[in-house]
Amino acid sequence: MSDIHGQYEAFLHMLWKIRFHQDKDLLILNGDLIDCGPDSYALLEYAMHEPVVFTLYGNHELNLVNAYSSFSFQANPTFCGQIQESLGKEGLREYISWLASLPCCCKLTLGNNQFLIAHASPPSISPEDAPDWTRCVIGGEQPFYQEEYKWGTTTLITGHTPVIWFSDIPDIWKSPDCTRYDIDCGAAYPEYGGRLGCLRLNDLAEFYTEV
Repeated sequence: MSDIHGQYEAFLHMLWKIRFHQDKDLLILNGDLIDCGPDSYALLEYAMHEPVVFTLYGNHELNLVNAYSSFSFQANPTFCGQIQESLGKEGLREYISWLASLPCCCKLTLGNNQFLIAHASPPSISPEDAPDWTRCVIGGEQPFYQEEYKWGTTTLITGHTPVIWFSDIPDIWKSPDCTRYDIDCGAAYPEYGGRLGCLRLNDLAEFYTEV
């Protein structure tokens, strides 16, 4: 899942829908857990303390870490206030430290399939161009959606750019050859028809819950 944006109830509904089981499943959260929705704190609590959840860094987490580092909580004063009120300054510092330690991408092999998962699309159209992986937090470059974007046999999975910005249907976007996926279905924007999407990597099945 990607870009859940504080939609904790929709997230829990999705876990029920996909029959997520802590003893046999791995859940990958592809950045932007926080902001926009009503309960970023609960979602972050789940991600931080559930051992079978692997969390990647998104641009909204980057904004929060930068805001904390500059002693300015303007990025999300309500969220920072929630954590500090519940856990105190030390608790807030612990969350910020955890967020700052998250990776921006991961590689995964399932059977014969290789996946590269990052919050936003790599800035290069092929792996030979030696992309700067830190930019995968704030990418979303237009070439990702064009046919010449080729990464060999690796399947790229990103979020960051809501599919509802370029499609009338809030479904997971995939390239014609099924080697690139955008799984941000616009959960941050329910007023525009956005919802939460989930892609199961074993068989690339798609699941959706309303926000």
